[in-house]
Amino acid sequence: MITEQELKDAGYRKHAGNGHQPYSDFFYQKRFTDEHGIKYHVELNHYAAITWPNGWPMSESWMAELHNNEPHMTFQIHRPDSIADVEDRAEKFWRSMACDYYEQYENHRA
Repeated sequence: MITEQELKDAGYRKHAGNGHQPYSDFFYQKRFTDEHGIKYHVELNHYAAITWPNGWPMSESWMAELHNNEPHMTFQIHRPDSIADVEDRAEKFWRSMACDYYEQYENHRA
């Protein structure tokens, strides 16, 4: 399972709160860029181990999300195996869907 130390080492920043997911207790986020601008952001949402009211246990887990601006969409990976897998799949998704940049640098230069 992915650890917080692995996320820190990979350049992710921790944020309090649940981000875009109502049941997560915190998340890590990383911005992906190239020479043209910000391509997308990846969030890894943490879910603490719980026991549901019906008695079913749920172990600690992560859920990864890529948020894209144009077209507006979210790509999710539930219970990812590794950060490398998340990042590889996010890049493949972004390219295959021919997504626009989240923000291009040229749009903000004088």
